[in-house]
Amino acid sequence: MQLTREGDYGIRAVAYLAGSKNGSITSATIISEKKNIPPKFLARIMPKLVRGGIVISIPGSKGGYKLARESRLINCLEVLEALEGELRLNLCLDKAYHCELEGQCHMSDVWLQGQNLLKDYFKGITFDIVGDAT
Repeated sequence: MQLTREGDYGIRAVAYLAGSKNGSITSATIISEKKNIPPKFLARIMPKLVRGGIVISIPGSKGGYKLARESRLINCLEVLEALEGELRLNLCLDKAYHCELEGQCHMSDVWLQGQNLLKDYFKGITFDIVGDAT
């Protein structure tokens, strides 16, 4: 199990915006350069963060991005899920999936507990803690 580049880059971008001056607008070029994110990759990530209600896009020559809410109100789990979908440790935890071992498998509770611990951990990390404008 490994975080995708999209998740990693998304966390970096939001952390950079969180570390910027309160409410300041930052261009995609600056985010890309400062956080070492390929510009084309960032161009795919930022609209997902906008749709997820995490960042706001400001159009125009002086435009860019800023956080949609205070950094203390944005957590790592919501950024990851905006980019990668719901965090699941195993396919069997997807409600839409029908497992042939349902009712017989003793691991589903273990997967669920582990998933809940991981979600709670990432939910507890807010961007006022991990903001980084360097």
